[in-house]
Amino acid sequence: MAHNHDNEDATSNLSRAFALGVALNVAFVVIEATYGVVANSTALLADAAHNASDVLGLGLAWGAASLARRKPSDLARARGFPIPLLYRTLGFRRESRATDGPNS
Repeated sequence: MAHNHDNEDATSNLSRAFALGVALNVAFVVIEATYGVVANSTALLADAAHNASDVLGLGLAWGAASLARRKPSDLARARGFPIPLLYRTLGFRRESRATDGPNS
């Protein structure tokens, strides 16, 4: 009995899940902040601010997930720079140093 672990449908619903999570949290922040001002409650206002930071975190995660799904634009470039420049600036060249020791 063979089965498939294809997760294509899970990644396609990810954007909808993030949108739903952000929308519900924003609505909760607005309602909580409104009642916090009306009731003069610093606890409600503090919790609304905390939930607002959760919304920012969800937004960052949503952006990172959408960037992770993108295909690379050019294989001859890494991090936006030509590969030889990347190797020169990050020190990927092999050269001996005084601190290399006997295993180099």
